[in-house]
Amino acid sequence: GTANRYVASCGGYCGYTASFIGYAPADNPQLVIGVFVEGPQGADHFGGTVSAPVFQKVMSFALQEQGVAPTGAKSPDLPITW
Repeated sequence: GTANRYVASCGGYCGYTASFIGYAPADNPQLVIGVFVEGPQGADHFGGTVSAPVFQKVMSFALQEQGVAPTGAKSPDLPITW
């Protein structure tokens, strides 16, 4: 997610907070991790591009450290309609 951040020193909304929250494994959740980046720098300030890569690295490490084995479950096929 991406949110405007209120900063009192500038008198309004002048910054962003980028976030990503996820759990794993998807079919039998063992861990939940949230990544929040206040004031991401650069042109790209979205949670999916700033926080999600951090989530992926932290979750991969945590799953290995906790000995949580991959389930190998296939994601269900979902119909796409427009």
